[in-house]
Amino acid sequence: MNKDKINILLVEDREEDAELTMMALRKDKFNGQVYWTKDGDEAINFLLEQPDPEIIKNLRLILLDVNIPKLNGLEVLKRIKNSHLRGIPVVMLTTSNHEKDVTTAYDNYVNSYLLKPVRFDQFQLFIERVRYYWTDLNVAHF
Repeated sequence: MNKDKINILLVEDREEDAELTMMALRKDKFNGQVYWTKDGDEAINFLLEQPDPEIIKNLRLILLDVNIPKLNGLEVLKRIKNSHLRGIPVVMLTTSNHEKDVTTAYDNYVNSYLLKPVRFDQFQLFIERVRYYWTDLNVAHF
C-alpha cells in the first residue's frame, strides 16, 4: 500500500492534545492524511456520512479519546464496531485508566486501549510506534 494514501482519523476534543498528536505524526514523517474531529457526533458524521468514499477506503486507523463531548468515545466505538466500518482498527488513546472504561472498550471490540504519556518526548515516540504498528505492520482487513 502506498503510504501517502493512508488516512488516520483523530477524535480528540482538546486542541492541545490534537496538535501534539499531529505534530508527532509530522515529525515521524507520516505522509498520509490526518483528519481531526472534536466530538463524538462529528466523528460519527465524518465516518457514516462521508461524501468521499476514498477517504474511508484509505482509513487505516482511528485514534479515539474516551472523554469527548456529545457522544463519548465508548459510544462512538460501539457505533463503529456495529457498522460496516467494524474492520477499521480503533485505538483508544486516552488518559482514563478507569477499569470500567477499559472493560467497556474491550467488550465493544476496541483494537487497543492505550494511556497517553505525559511528557512530549515520550508522547512523540509513543505516537511513532502506534502509527508504525497500525499503518505499516498491521495487515488491514476492511
